[in-house]
Amino acid sequence: MRRFVVVFGLISWAIAGCSQSSSNGGTSQNGSSDATLDSTSLDTSAADSKAGGDTLADTSKGPDASATDSDTTSTGNDTAGSDTQPGDTSTGDTSGTDAGPKPYNGAPIAIENFTKAFVQGTCQTMVECGVAGSDLSFATVQGCVALLESSGSKDFATMVAAVQGGSAKYDDVAAGKCLAQATSTCLLGGDISGYPDCIKTFTGTIADGKACKVDIECVSQNCASAVEGCPTVCTAVKAAGAACQAGDKCAPGNKCLGGTCVDSAPKAVGGPCSGDQDCKADLWCQTVSEGSAGVCAAKVALGAACSSDLACANGLYCDASVAQPTCKALATAGQACSNFGMGGAKCVKGYTCAGSGTSGTCVKSAGPGEACQVGQCYGIDMHCKGTGAAAVCALLPVKGEACQPADITKGEVFACLGQAVCVDKVCADPPGLGQPCSAMSMNPCAPGLVCGTDNTCAKPAGEGQPCNGGCATGLTCSDADGKCHAPVCS
Repeated sequence: MRRFVVVFGLISWAIAGCSQSSSNGGTSQNGSSDATLDSTSLDTSAADSKAGGDTLADTSKGPDASATDSDTTSTGNDTAGSDTQPGDTSTGDTSGTDAGPKPYNGAPIAIENFTKAFVQGTCQTMVECGVAGSDLSFATVQGCVALLESSGSKDFATMVAAVQGGSAKYDDVAAGKCLAQATSTCLLGGDISGYPDCIKTFTGTIADGKACKVDIECVSQNCASAVEGCPTVCTAVKAAGAACQAGDKCAPGNKCLGGTCVDSAPKAVGGPCSGDQDCKADLWCQTVSEGSAGVCAAKVALGAACSSDLACANGLYCDASVAQPTCKALATAGQACSNFGMGGAKCVKGYTCAGSGTSGTCVKSAGPGEACQVGQCYGIDMHCKGTGAAAVCALLPVKGEACQPADITKGEVFACLGQAVCVDKVCADPPGLGQPCSAMSMNPCAPGLVCGTDNTCAKPAGEGQPCNGGCATGLTCSDADGKCHAPVCS
């Protein structure tokens, strides 16, 4: 599930800032990341999240500044929250909320508060927007923070360490303006590195050709290796207009689209794209085949052929349950629907698909504290707790609390908040060496371990051993023999 979380714009931008162009193929493939956020110091209720920028105004004061005026800190059983749902986890409507999110107020962000501010800001915007058109909406800021910190906080911490170590410089004023710009739109999947203030937030001090660990240390903002697994050095980026290929980094404000480094501003119909975030509003990125260059195109109408929900106009979804997928109207209250990528009907905004697989029914989404049936709760950070008339929507349980394994066919993505996993119906630390695991879990195994092909946690494979879920640091998995080998570095 890791890949589902890190795609969001603020998180992915920050991770891109500290990731290298080539991975060493180490334990990060399936290993757990180290959480660095104290979620109890953040704005943790869905209702309070509407305060937008005001809840983050104090991030410039220092590491102990609270991000919220609320004195309440929620637990995994907390059911307080908004009575309204900003979006729906089953909807194909990509219009977002009518009013749009309330952005961060633009105040400078001290480096020690960078992680908190950007994760908090991302989550507030996600809750307000509902990540419209996605199966990844959140009902509460607390739940969002707990889940996002499991995948992105280690990367944020690496960036902060680079600044504190002197290899990168940080502009707290630019950071505040960057967060304000990024949280002013529901298009969180966009490439916010194109925003001028985001570009100015970090400045590298290491020249090209010198050793580096992360992008932001480099003057060029590009720490890369020509061969996967080999030492990384600061490398010049491709200039605007230069030829490029997938994986190449272009000059700030540009990205590699259609084989050329072009301005990263959203494109009109016919413009090159790699995803919908590269296109202007109400357009989508159409590709002929997987891996091919995309072209921005107008969304199609009811009854037209389609390849995904994103291709259909607002209020429609792409019915993939038939031989020739076509755009159909979203299902309304009481109509049949399908859960989480099952290929059938999806519900209109404000409704969720309650039931299993393709035999669900659209029911009004239930918010925190409201009565529910399985699959009715809005947000992937929620679950229907209890049975019968006593069942209500609540935050997912935390470590030490009772849980039920998530059932994706019923729209359930996670069983526990944060890095905990559901083991024998109790949220616990990820499994250790030799214990059963699932590679589809957010944290399939304890740190330093990988989930092997036999679904058992194991140490990363060594030199000459079958890759089995991941190679030890410094080794890469060879496509030729499926074994781990040290790379040949020139």
